[in-house]
Formats: sequence, structure tokens, C-alpha cells
Amino acid sequence: MKSSDKEVKISTSENWLSLYSFVLYLDNSSVKFSINAHSHFFEIKNFEFYSDTVLFKNFLGGLKEIYRNERKSVELSPTFEDDLIKILADDLGHIRIVCEVYNHNVYKETCRLSFELDQTFLPNFIKDLEQVYLELGFVI
Repeated sequence: MKSSDKEVKISTSENWLSLYSFVLYLDNSSVKFSINAHSHFFEIKNFEFYSDTVLFKNFLGGLKEIYRNERKSVELSPTFEDDLIKILADDLGHIRIVCEVYNHNVYKETCRLSFELDQTFLPNFIKDLEQVYLELGFVI
């Protein structure tokens, strides 16, 4: 397995999305990482998220296109689960981060949070994510 300990974070003083502890499975089927997210009222802590490798590979390119105003949204999700990380852009340069996670124990629990920031927060997020991709062996 290949891994990266790099934390990839997009944040304001009140809101943030942090991705960390990336692991690419040996069969290259998926990437596992952990999420911390916080909005004004809700928080997700240390949630294990799985993304299909193809979607994970396309996520970085989608973020770059959003920053260049060539695309309106990009998302990460697993094939057989409901979890979701979505980044959307509007025409005014505002970025909405949406994080939706599910816990499938005896009772299905859901946490969905979202927050907005402007696109000037994207370059550092993209730069840090590029480093993770390189550490996992992806060509960028």
C-alpha cells in the first residue's frame, strides 16, 4: 500500500474541511482517508472515507477547472456508499463545500454540513492535494 500523511485543508476561521491519512489500496481500487469538517454548527471528526480511485484521480483536475472557472462542481464518493464530498462554484467566485457522511450501525446516522468561501482559498488546497497525489504515485 502507498500512503501519505499530508493534511490537505481548506479553511476559514470558522469553517474547514481537512483530509488526511491517505492510503491507496494495493489493488488500486480505492483510496481511504480521514475527514475532519466543521461548519458554524456541525462537526465531523475522524470519519474514514473511501473513494473510488478513478473519482479520486479526477478530483484534482476538477478542482483546477473550478479555480479556472471552467467547471461548476466536482465530487468524491464511493461506488457502494452514500458518503459525499462536493465542491461547487458560482459565477461570482464563491465556493461551497458540502460534506455528507453516513454511519451504518444499528441506526443509520447522517451528518451533512456545508459552508462557503471564496475561490482564493483553492490554490493552497490544490497544491497540498497535488503533493498527496505524487506521494500515492499518481501522475498529475
